[in-house]
Amino acid sequence: MRCTALLLGFTLVACGGKTFEDVQSTTDGGTDSGTVSDTAPADTAPDLRSCTGPGTCSLAATTCCGTCSQPTTENMTAVTKGRESEWTKRLCGPEPVGCPACAPAIFDGSVQAWCVASRCNAIDVRKESVSTCETNDDCALRYKDCCEPCEERPFDLVALNPAKVSEYRAKVCVGDETCSRCAARYPADASAVCDPVTKHCRVKSPMLP
Repeated sequence: MRCTALLLGFTLVACGGKTFEDVQSTTDGGTDSGTVSDTAPADTAPDLRSCTGPGTCSLAATTCCGTCSQPTTENMTAVTKGRESEWTKRLCGPEPVGCPACAPAIFDGSVQAWCVASRCNAIDVRKESVSTCETNDDCALRYKDCCEPCEERPFDLVALNPAKVSEYRAKVCVGDETCSRCAARYPADASAVCDPVTKHCRVKSPMLP
């Protein structure tokens, strides 16, 4: 398979191939996230979407060849961390698949893999309670990981309500992280703004669509 982009710690590849719907048939049970849009794989041996808490899920494409467009909760799903290759084999089959090339997508860290009720789910931070806002003053930049890096990472940014950072950390921190004492540095041309339509914070940057 030909990979066409490697950002945010996972690979996005070109469009095409078997779809996520080809390997699923039943809908997940209840979840406390309003942005979950995918369902569990039909076969249950092994279960590739079980999780035990924050940090145990990883993003994966919903088609064999992935997506050339921006990651969304429709074209990305979440699987148990460490079992991404098994997920790919389910989608693509045992033989190598030829995927068409495409330009790498530019995106931020808003689409993530969270463990919700012991199930891995792809979520969009821009639709979760951690990013609700009324004005731009209700929004602030942050990096997506539990421990923010010391260097600038423009593709890892998220926009959150500062009052709900603790709620966000509870979703992404394993709990035993030892974070550096350095102050996070954000790109000078990036900012967090409140979307007047959705009333959720989003990242604004000339590098993003």
